[in-house]
Amino acid sequence: MVVYSLSRDGGSVRVGFSAGKKLGNAVLRNRVRRRIKEIVRKFLPHLVPGRDLVVIVRAGAVKATCSELEKEFQLICRRLKLWSMP
Repeated sequence: MVVYSLSRDGGSVRVGFSAGKKLGNAVLRNRVRRRIKEIVRKFLPHLVPGRDLVVIVRAGAVKATCSELEKEFQLICRRLKLWSMP
């Protein structure tokens, strides 16, 4: 997955999701997007406020487990300095 971040004035974190047609049919794309949304919802309180995020799902996410996706999202957020926890 790829995460783009933009700083803005304001309170909460806003998140958008994208899954292209290269992932597969609509059922598969929506399933992966739902999994990613749940992961982001789980970690939303730990993210630095005042950011806009765009999460783009890549082909590897289709076969990945939820725990692998969680670890990847945490790693990306730490690299972008979006993580407010140690």
